[in-house]
Formats: sequence, C-alpha cells, structure tokens
Amino acid sequence: MERKDHKNCTIGVVGGGQLAQMLAIAGKKMGIDVIVQTGKKSDPAVINAEDAVISDIKDISGTKQLANLSNCVTFENEWIDVEGLSFLEDSGVSFVPYLSSMLPLVNKLSQRKLLQKLNIPGPEWLSLSIFKSNDLILPKGWNFPLMAKSSIGGYDGKGTMIINDYKDLTKLH
Repeated sequence: MERKDHKNCTIGVVGGGQLAQMLAIAGKKMGIDVIVQTGKKSDPAVINAEDAVISDIKDISGTKQLANLSNCVTFENEWIDVEGLSFLEDSGVSFVPYLSSMLPLVNKLSQRKLLQKLNIPGPEWLSLSIFKSNDLILPKGWNFPLMAKSSIGGYDGKGTMIINDYKDLTKLH
C-alpha cells in the first residue's frame, strides 16, 4: 500500500510499550502516522511514533490531547478507565474498538467468561470465589502447581503467583 492511500490518517495509541512501537513501525510502512500517549519519553514506542503525548496512560486529559491530534484512538492494553473515557467518546472521540467493546476485557475474570461464552479456546481457569473459606478443595482433575493471576492489571509475570499447595491457596483466599 502506498503512503498516499492513507494521507492525513493519524492513529492515537494510549500506551508506549512494545505493542505501540510495533504499531508505529507498521504505520510508517503504510503511510499512517501514529502518535502515542505514554508516561516517559524513554518508552519504546516514542522513537518510532510520529509524536508523543507525555502523560500517564490513565490521565484522561492526556487522552483528550491525544484525541485532538488523531483521527481515532486505540489502546495498547486493556487497563483503561472506560467510565472516565466515556465522556470523550460522548463528545465525539472515535475509540477503536468502542469503549463498550473494551468493557468486558478490562477485568480478566469477565474477559475469561466472555471467551468461554463465545467458545474461544483458552487455558483452563476458575475463579477463587468458587472456594469456600473453610473448604479449599481443588476441582476434580486439578492439581498443584497452579498459576493465580490478578483479575485487574496483571501481565508479563506481574500480578501472578505460583500456587504450589493448599497453604499458598489459603494466602490468596
């Protein structure tokens, strides 16, 4: 695709990590400008982006500034404040995907439930809420070690814990 096919197209990306960097690199090849909103000038995407709004990714005013520079805004990850961003959407900011589409993805538990409902393959999982506080018994077919993951904000080993035995499981419950 030639650069002229996407003349005046600018995508704003909330986030400045490796995924935003890959989007910026791919955008350049297609003639699409990518502007990132990220907390530090040293974040990976800044070097490849057309421009950067240096603002914490949870800062709604930073996202508003990003939107003013872009045709549409997308997200590097699912850690977004859907409620906080909704006033921007209501005022005409084009989020891709729609914020309503992101809502079930913000929380890993609701994300897993949605994927399961849609029959999209994924790892076996269960919510800690199935355990009664005085009766911690693994479901049939489940064995230690297990991996626990925070329903909000966990990624790349952050917000995770290896559960080796019932003692570890009790710490989570």
